[in-house]
Amino acid sequence: MFAVVEIAKKQYIVQTGDILDVQKLKDVSKETTFNKVLLVANQGKVKIGTPYVEGAKVKADIKGEKKGKKVIVYKYKRRKKYRRKQGHRQKYTTIKITDIISDITKGSKKEITKKATHKKKTTKKTSTKKATAKKSPTKKKTTKKKTTKKSSPKKSSLKKSS
Repeated sequence: MFAVVEIAKKQYIVQTGDILDVQKLKDVSKETTFNKVLLVANQGKVKIGTPYVEGAKVKADIKGEKKGKKVIVYKYKRRKKYRRKQGHRQKYTTIKITDIISDITKGSKKEITKKATHKKKTTKKTSTKKATAKKSPTKKKTTKKKTTKKSSPKKSSLKKSS
């Protein structure tokens, strides 16, 4: 069984027993549950949420916090003697997925029966198309435009006064 979960505005594919490094979580309790489950799959049965699956939860234990790799931010403008170097280390929370809770077997049967009854109620509408006679395409007469030469502007002679 696996699920797609939204944790700290990012999506992760998880299974029971997985260990993940996610962005630092605000609450640092021993156990947490994530309600924003986007998809749940179990033995070929898939349930997709709109946007989230109702009744699905993912339980996780928090193992600890750590810092990620150092990222160097370097700003530079040429010919201006402008250089700025700054380092940054992102903080992460390490979690272990303990359980995925969902009612996938109950929900899938209800959805199938709803879809089957919905298809029976819809009827096909027949539309009548008007027969239109095709007109023969008329050829447009092309006329050539007469081009006239533009005369170059005359140079005016300036008299020098002394």
